[in-house]
Amino acid sequence: MVYPKRTPLGLSVGPVLPESSFVMQLAHELTHYGQVLYLSYEEGISQSFQERLLLFEMDKRQGWFRVVTEDTIDDLTIRLKKRHSAKFIIVDSFQESGWEWPETKKLIEAFPRKSFIFISMEAKGQPLGKPALRLRYKAGVKVRVVGFRAYCQGRFNSDAGNSFVVWEEGVLRTSNKTVKNYNSNEQDCKTDRTASSQCEDNGGEDCEQGA
Repeated sequence: MVYPKRTPLGLSVGPVLPESSFVMQLAHELTHYGQVLYLSYEEGISQSFQERLLLFEMDKRQGWFRVVTEDTIDDLTIRLKKRHSAKFIIVDSFQESGWEWPETKKLIEAFPRKSFIFISMEAKGQPLGKPALRLRYKAGVKVRVVGFRAYCQGRFNSDAGNSFVVWEEGVLRTSNKTVKNYNSNEQDCKTDRTASSQCEDNGGEDCEQGA
């Protein structure tokens, strides 16, 4: 992931626990580069969300990490116009935010020096809903979480397909192989990368038709 590019990042996640852990790990890492605003639309401040805050020691990043649960897109716009506002904005999830594509695009373009990270639900290996499909095409970096690994995709990645182990225990539970040799989900991700490339080559039209 190239932080200085300040391009939108799209995360597509399936109905498994590891993606939530990955997002929190990402948020923790980003606090070393600037303030992070986490829009927790899907979970709010649930017990599981609070447990992840403790697990990844987000309390030690006070002043660099903030959570909000009810901001509208207009509220967020006002917030981001303020001096010393967050540099990284995590929207979890895009579907639960209720935002439509035109207003989302307008928000991104209004703050070109900020990074927007959108967490997306998925269905059949694709972001759920046409707005999310269009958002994936807009994203400079795309990460798909599957099989306890996060696979990096996108036009700024020189080696598409690199993966990050989200939850080592989960990998070991589902395989007798070591983390280094755990590649059982590689083929699925290659297929997803091919579909993503076709989508981009056709200006997003394939994404629209596949929704």
